[in-house]
Amino acid sequence: MSDTYLMELNEQQREVILQGLRYVKSSLRLDVYDPTPELVEKRQRSLQEVFDLETQLQTSRTGGSAANV
Repeated sequence: MSDTYLMELNEQQREVILQGLRYVKSSLRLDVYDPTPELVEKRQRSLQEVFDLETQLQTSRTGGSAANV
């Protein structure tokens, strides 16, 4: 993720995105797969990306009106 996009979101839009991220996070956690080292690492990376984006959106809620997405 090297490109940065600035978006202005109102509170309702931000909540919709956060709700979607919670769904994605649950889906990744509940996915059934053979735990090969590569798949475990890929899952961890995906969960970390979702967590980072969720944190960024939560931080922008208190700090400003623009969110980097």
